[in-house]
Amino acid sequence: MVAMRKGQAFEVFRLLIAAVVAGAILMVLLQILGGFVTPTQDPQKVAAQFVKDLSTYGGTKVSDPITFKKNTTIDLGAVSREAAVPEDCVTGAVAGAIRNKFQVSGDLINYVGSANYIAKVWVRCAGTDKSISLPDGTPVSKPNCQSSDIWCVVAIIPR
Repeated sequence: MVAMRKGQAFEVFRLLIAAVVAGAILMVLLQILGGFVTPTQDPQKVAAQFVKDLSTYGGTKVSDPITFKKNTTIDLGAVSREAAVPEDCVTGAVAGAIRNKFQVSGDLINYVGSANYIAKVWVRCAGTDKSISLPDGTPVSKPNCQSSDIWCVVAIIPR
C-alpha cells in the first residue's frame, strides 16, 4: 500500500516551481524573439516615399513612430532625387518641442542625441502656399523653388 501524504503543501510547492520555470523560459523566448519582431522604419525611405506620393497633388502624411538612433540623417537631396522633385523644392524642419534633438543643416536633418529617440516623419507638399505650418504651429517658409509648381516640407515631429 502506498503511503499517503498528509497535507497539500508539497503539491502546491511543485506547481509553484513549475510555474516559475515556465515563466523563466517564456521570458527568455520573448527576449530572443523581440529582436526579430520589432522592425524599425528607415526615416530616409519614409520621407522619400511620402514626398513621392504627395508631389503630384499635394497633401500631408505622417509616419508611425520611428526610432532615431545616434547619427541618423535624412538627406533631403536624396529624398528629392528619389521622388523626382527638384532639390530646391524640398526643405527640412523640426517641430519646436524637439528642436534641441535634431539639427537642420543645408540638405540634411540630423539626429544629434546620443540615446535612441522616437519621433515621427511629417511631410506636407503644397502648391502656391508661401508658408506651411507644422502641427505645433512652427512656420516653414517656401524655399526659393522656381522649377516646380509644388514644394514639400520634410519635418520631424514628436510622437
